[in-house]
Amino acid sequence: PARALEYLNQGLLEENFDPPLLVTMAIAVINGRNGEVTCACAGHPSPVVVSRAEADRVGEADGVGEAKRPGGRSSFLPVFGPALGVRESPTFETARMILEPGDFLLLYTDGIPEARNAGGEELGYERLARGAAHWHGRPPSDIARNLEEMLHDHRGMTPFYDDVSFVVIQYSAPEAIGVPCGEESRKNVEVVLPGLAPQEHSPLRAGISGGWADGGGAAGPVGLTDPVGVIRISGKGTWHLGQALRTRLASLRGEADGVGEADRVGEAAHGPPRSAAPIHVDLAACESLDSTVLGLLHQFADEILLHQPCERVSSQLSELGLLDRLKISDRPAPKPDRLFLMPAGLAAKDPSDLILSAHESLMDASEENRRRFRAVVDLVRKRQSESRRRQGEKPAPNTG
Repeated sequence: PARALEYLNQGLLEENFDPPLLVTMAIAVINGRNGEVTCACAGHPSPVVVSRAEADRVGEADGVGEAKRPGGRSSFLPVFGPALGVRESPTFETARMILEPGDFLLLYTDGIPEARNAGGEELGYERLARGAAHWHGRPPSDIARNLEEMLHDHRGMTPFYDDVSFVVIQYSAPEAIGVPCGEESRKNVEVVLPGLAPQEHSPLRAGISGGWADGGGAAGPVGLTDPVGVIRISGKGTWHLGQALRTRLASLRGEADGVGEADRVGEAAHGPPRSAAPIHVDLAACESLDSTVLGLLHQFADEILLHQPCERVSSQLSELGLLDRLKISDRPAPKPDRLFLMPAGLAAKDPSDLILSAHESLMDASEENRRRFRAVVDLVRKRQSESRRRQGEKPAPNTG
């Protein structure tokens, strides 16, 4: 598995995607004859292995997040590695174990342990492992159903903020399913579709809009007559919205030369005079922000006021050390009464400069961010340098 991940990683780097394509995955090789499983991960959370409570067969995984319960014993496999497409010659750890009949391996995305309830509490990795320990010996379909019910009981009607997927791998002795040892059979694999998926609510679509609001509105200083700019981000704010967001923020700040002559609906081409009021960014309908958008907001920290970020976005700001660097209000943003057109057609343009500058801004916020995003920044710079060489341009200097 580790060699397969190394091969895939090299392939992603050689494809030279722009923007860089980063992939997380887990890979497991299973020997159906004896239950041996070899597993490795690239940026994925550690798989959970569940065996009989009295057994001691997990080897190096023993003692790592271990949880013993009636019916089973769970632990996290110590397989760690970076996401694919980030760095040259990464190291991927490999773990091996023997599954006995009834034992199972749970592969999952981090959207499961990070699923939040209405109070903002995450399900958590330890709770996931403890729950899995109870399901030893049950059919894979029952294990999947139990995991879905655990998520549903924890979340209630709170939407998911990240993708949620999992795979249950349970070992059954060949003779138990009527297959002679050493022979392959499609009976060895069963795909069970999610049982609770139809009940889930679709997340809000990502979007960005804006307009001018009366400066004396609910969130503005009383008596301020100059209109103020308001930008609303809904759904999941990703780098795809970044170009339009950056162009509009720069325009409101007065640094852009041309976001279109007919910039707004129903207003003169040059718009109302700029006031000293901040640019209001309405996050009330925003589910989450990726690192590019967070870095972009950090670049405009002196000019913007964030309104009503949800628990998830607040957690992201805190994790990246931005809570003290951005002005945040729990009051509703002013309601625009005159819309302006957001710059269109920018998402298709080369986003590498946007991604680079946003992550360089995040790196300036803390030493932890500098370590966290160094590989991403170095990769984008490398891709830009290679692109300029192909076009006969002089590479940009490294300012980091």
